[in-house]
Amino acid sequence: MTAESAVLESSRASAAGPLRVLKRSQRRQPTVSFILLDWSVRESFHFLHYLSRQSVHRDSFEVVLIEYYSRESPALARYLSEVDTWVLLGMPASCYYHKHLMYNAGIAMAKGDILVFCDSDAMARETLVGAIIDAFEADPQIVLHLDQFRNNRRDFYPFNFPSFADVLGPGCINNVGGRTKGIGLPEDPLHECNYGACMCARREDLIAIGGADEHLDYLGHICGPYEMTFRLANFDRREHWHQTEFLYHTWHPGQAGTNNYLGPHDGRHMSTTALEALVTGRVTPYVENRAIQLLREHPGLPDTDYERALIAPDRAARWALDQLPRLAAARTTAADRPTFDYRGFRVTRQGDRYAAHLAIEDRRPQTAYSVVLDGGDAAEIRQRIDGFIGTLPRAAIGVGSVVLGVEQLTRAASITAIRFATRMRSLPARLVGACVSFARRTIDRVRRFRMERARMSGSLASVIVNLRAVRRRPELVGHTGPLLLVTDRRAVALYVKSLSRVGILPRLDVLFVAARDIHRWSLETSWRATTSRFIVGGDFYRRYHALFATTDLNRRMTVL
Repeated sequence: MTAESAVLESSRASAAGPLRVLKRSQRRQPTVSFILLDWSVRESFHFLHYLSRQSVHRDSFEVVLIEYYSRESPALARYLSEVDTWVLLGMPASCYYHKHLMYNAGIAMAKGDILVFCDSDAMARETLVGAIIDAFEADPQIVLHLDQFRNNRRDFYPFNFPSFADVLGPGCINNVGGRTKGIGLPEDPLHECNYGACMCARREDLIAIGGADEHLDYLGHICGPYEMTFRLANFDRREHWHQTEFLYHTWHPGQAGTNNYLGPHDGRHMSTTALEALVTGRVTPYVENRAIQLLREHPGLPDTDYERALIAPDRAARWALDQLPRLAAARTTAADRPTFDYRGFRVTRQGDRYAAHLAIEDRRPQTAYSVVLDGGDAAEIRQRIDGFIGTLPRAAIGVGSVVLGVEQLTRAASITAIRFATRMRSLPARLVGACVSFARRTIDRVRRFRMERARMSGSLASVIVNLRAVRRRPELVGHTGPLLLVTDRRAVALYVKSLSRVGILPRLDVLFVAARDIHRWSLETSWRATTSRFIVGGDFYRRYHALFATTDLNRRMTVL
């Protein structure tokens, strides 16, 4: 029996309870801990091959592998020597997977100062660990993301160790001059950057914000480590995307999941619950893991104390497979989250009551809000808000929604016509198949446009309601200079400007910046010279917040 086998056998023999530690790290003070996840689905762990080739000393980092169920993956056998800590959470097969529980297990089990949540089946250059360490040495107050090149060639599956040049070549869907499109030429960084590929943060920061949120909205496929990124940004950590270091990913079946349960998302699989935190400024999770709470409030306890607290007794029942239909139905009929926005008001559930205040006042240091509305349930609080904002603003919101709908319909029709003409021209011999494929894609685009319109309408409603409040009380913006609304929607720019001219909203300037120009505008120095306070809608801020963070432009913004 090898020494490696002896360690595993000893761990198995001494393990008690559902959670089993098959292998425990012997590295004393690693700088970096890589936390890799599996929920009995991984076909390959070739990322470990690339970690074995790093240019830094091996003792500077450790690898923590968290398996959600109880499978000892055979795909791991060839790389077992590269794994320092191997944990089986032992969740029952009747329970759906929750990645955030695995993140919390990794936080609890890791020893490194910097934690890295990363794909287990990605490729990385020898400089990866060094680049991560250098980034945090240059600025300890960051949460770091690395983007990922993705290649859809099928001949790389099963993974056959293609060269980096091969992955960057034909079949790569996001290579723009040697950088990913999300980094080099972003028009929609929220969706063009891969927020789930590689996220790095200081362990002490992650513990301080309560670790990963184990709310039901994050059950299954939707969300990932960026949920912590957004709350870390509210904790005064700067979101930073590495400009020269990347990961590389090749195609495999089910790479986007198959028959997944999806929590609430924006139509492009970004969690709306996580995005909401960007606007509200929330730092704490809705559902905190008990082990993370103990790490924050009682550091220095034996490791076994944290491990015993990792899995709450109700998790298996609440996340059971047979509960998924009920969860999906409840998500569409009730405001399940403790906080949500409605027509410019931030609504908070407090026990069995709901309270609402103007969103513009959410981050202002004060002892009391200027308006507080109360209701017994979500429907009642919405009625109270509608009654408070009045007929004229409600009419303005309704007209604005129609204006946005017309703009969206025009854009959708033009895009659809262009794509249809292109497909018909290029595939005349497969007309039926082309039509079927086109119809499916069109249905998906229509669904996505409807969700986008709903978000934009909600954002416009918030702008109208809160700026109307500013018209009566200018001090709400905390700024005495001119106001400047910035938007990437021409319809919003024209409509808000017209409302300002007729006196429904206060006097303000409106700046329209096309999506393709947002990156350039965020890097320009001209905005620093103005004394205006930038007003932006929540939808706009969510899309581009990462760009603004690189220049601290977001500190000049009032998000509505």
